[in-house]
Amino acid sequence: MGTLAGAAGLCLAAPLCTPTGARLGQALAAAPTPEGPLSGPVAATVVFLLLVIAPTFLFLGAAAGVVLGFVGARRQEARVKRRRSFAWCTLALALVVGGTALLPAATWRAGLTRRAWLAHAAGRGGVVIAAVEAYRAKYGRPPASLGVLVPEFLPDGVPGTGMLAYAEFDYQVADGRRPTRSWELSVGTPRGFANFDRLLYWPERRYPREVYGGRVSPIGDWAYVHE
Repeated sequence: MGTLAGAAGLCLAAPLCTPTGARLGQALAAAPTPEGPLSGPVAATVVFLLLVIAPTFLFLGAAAGVVLGFVGARRQEARVKRRRSFAWCTLALALVVGGTALLPAATWRAGLTRRAWLAHAAGRGGVVIAAVEAYRAKYGRPPASLGVLVPEFLPDGVPGTGMLAYAEFDYQVADGRRPTRSWELSVGTPRGFANFDRLLYWPERRYPREVYGGRVSPIGDWAYVHE
């Protein structure tokens, strides 16, 4: 508002504050005037005040109005920016607080989902376990690899785990370097970089509390090794 008023004042005062306006004031001050209370020097002084001094102050006031209006607009813009910044900070804080509050529940839910998929993989591994045991019963020793079971014991091929990230079973025969005394069926289930969690099965189904450098948690007849 101050900017608009100042601009209007500038438009009115500028013509009178130019050299042309000053010469006009001088001409009016020098012009003959009728005899009376405002004759002579008094009339010239009044005309000078009206046409020179007054417009000058009007011009200065208008300029000050423009400056103050501009400063006020900048302050208003700064206040709006501060309000927006405060709103964004409040939203970010709410998201952080809400995410922190929901993190335990999300982690718990993700753990349940992962455990369900591991149990599903263990169920699919039952077909492989049965085929290995059938081979050992027939030949007196476990197979050297899962491929040996196809097609006699696994006519449709070796099944997968059913998990996209960990699609295949790993099979190893005891060689004196592994804790199992017979053979081991496992699935590598790393959680991220440089992680070696795994789901494993031993035909003895007796698992220690720790193996392969990790803590063991039972999942049915299988064991999950937390690195």
